[in-house]
Amino acid sequence: MTKNSNNPVRIYLLLSLKKGKKQLPLNVQLYDSFVRLIKEEKLKAGDRLPSSRILAKELKIARVTVTAAYKRLIEEGFCVSQTGSGTRINSELLLRETKNCFHFQPIEAKKKRISSRISNLNHPVSLRIQESKPFALCAPDNTSLPGLYWTRIVSRLSKSPWMHNGYSEPGGYEPFKLAVADYVRRVRCIACDPSQVIATNGIQQGINLCSQVLFNSGESIAVEDPYFQLHISALEYHGFNVVPISTENNEFVNALLKLPQSVRGALLTPNHHFPLGGSFSDTEREKILSWAEESGAWLIENDYDGDLLYSGEPKPALFASDDSESVVLVGTFSKIIYPGLQLGYLVCPRSLSQEFQTAKLLADRHVSEVHQTILSEFIRNGDYEAHVRRLKKIYSGRRKSLVSALELELKEFGTVVPDNQGTHVVFLLGPMFTNDVDVVNYLKNNYQIEAQALSTFYRKNKAQCGLLLGFAHFHNSKLAKSVMRLKEALYYFLMTKNPTLDIKVANAE
Repeated sequence: MTKNSNNPVRIYLLLSLKKGKKQLPLNVQLYDSFVRLIKEEKLKAGDRLPSSRILAKELKIARVTVTAAYKRLIEEGFCVSQTGSGTRINSELLLRETKNCFHFQPIEAKKKRISSRISNLNHPVSLRIQESKPFALCAPDNTSLPGLYWTRIVSRLSKSPWMHNGYSEPGGYEPFKLAVADYVRRVRCIACDPSQVIATNGIQQGINLCSQVLFNSGESIAVEDPYFQLHISALEYHGFNVVPISTENNEFVNALLKLPQSVRGALLTPNHHFPLGGSFSDTEREKILSWAEESGAWLIENDYDGDLLYSGEPKPALFASDDSESVVLVGTFSKIIYPGLQLGYLVCPRSLSQEFQTAKLLADRHVSEVHQTILSEFIRNGDYEAHVRRLKKIYSGRRKSLVSALELELKEFGTVVPDNQGTHVVFLLGPMFTNDVDVVNYLKNNYQIEAQALSTFYRKNKAQCGLLLGFAHFHNSKLAKSVMRLKEALYYFLMTKNPTLDIKVANAE
C-alpha cells in the first residue's frame, strides 16, 4: 500500500446533506455518506479526514453533528483516532475485506455510446511492453546511451530551468528544424527547407498527422504485410480501409501497381522493411513514385532503422527522388537516443507545411522545447552522428554474435532470415512448430526469455511462424548464454507438445 499524505482528504466536496423534518438526522446522513465513500474506494485505508471543526464549517452544520458521526465510525471500526494525527480511515479495513467482514459493492455504470472509430477497429490493438530480458527488442543498456556529450548539454541547460519551458511553435523549435533539415540533407539526401520539418513525438504521431492532413475518412490505403500492426490500426482508427500487400517474394510493387484508383495512398518502409528486413530496389522505387504521381496517391515513408545499416552503402530516402511532392517522411530519434526522449520529425512537401503545423497544433500543441534544444545542439556539434557510428560498431558485433550462435546451436529448429540492418534478428521456426504465439508464451513463462511472435505482424497474408529476437541491448556473453537457454526451451516445448517427436539436440536432453 502506498504511503498516504498527512494532508486531510477534501472529502466535503463529495458530501451532500439534506436538511428538513422528513430527512434522516444529519449525523446519520454523514455517517452513511462516509461508509458509502469507503465502499466506493473514494476513501482509502490510511486517509486522513478533515478535523470536525473544518468539516462542520465547510458543510455549514454544527460541530457536534460531525463529532457524533466520527464517534460512530470509530466505534464500528471504520476509522481510528490518535492524538496528533487526527481521524483516519482504519488501515485494517483491507484485512477485514479478506475475511469477508467488509464488502465493496461494485457500482454498475450505465453503458453509453462510444465512438465507432474505436469500436469498429478490424484488428485488436495491444502493445505489451517487454521486460528487460533477452531477447527484448528494446531494453536498457548503459553502453548504448548517448554518453558524456549529451549529459553535458543536459547539465548546462538544467542550470537555467526557466529557459525553453514556454510554449513552442507547433511546427517545432527553429534551431531543431534547422538541425534536422541539415541532417536529412547530409544523411538522407533530402533537400528541404526547415519550414518543411515538423517536430513530432515519434513515428506514431507522424502517421497520425499524415492521416489527418492527407486523407478523408473511408478512403483506402495500402500497407505492407507483415508490418507493425499499431501503425496499421492507427490508420483504421482514423476511418481508413487498409489494403495489406505481401512484401515477400518481391510481390509488393507489382501488386501496388494493379490497385484501383480508389486506393489513395501507401504506408511504406522502403529502406528497411519491418519485420523481415530487406529494401526496395532502385527499379521498384521508381515504379512506386510513378504510381503515386500518376494516381495522385500519397506515400508515407517510414524511415525505420534508417541509421542502423551495418554493411554496404545506404540508399537515399524515397523522399529525395520525389519530384511530384507525393511523399511525406516520418522518422524518430528515440531508438538512437532512448525511447523516453519521445522526439521525432516529419518532412512534408513545401506546399503542405502550414497544414501540417495546424494539425500538430490541434493534436497536442507542441513538443518539449527543452528536448528539441538538447538534440539540436547534439546534432549540430556532430555528436549525434558520432553516437550513431559507435552504436553501429557495437550493434554489428552483437548481431554477428547472435546470428553465429543461432546458426550453430539452433539449426535443428529453424533458420535465420538474412539481413544487415536494425536491432533484431528474425528466426523462422521449422515445420515442427505450428504456433509461434504459444512458443513465445512458453519462453516467457518458463525460461524468462522475451521474444515476439512473427505471425502477429501479419494482417491478411499467410503468416510465417517465427521469432523476433532483439540483440542490440545485450552483451555478447549474455546473448551466447541466452541462445543455449533458447535451445533448451525449444526442445522441451516440442517434447511437451509431442513426446513421441524424434528430435535429437545436443546438450538439451
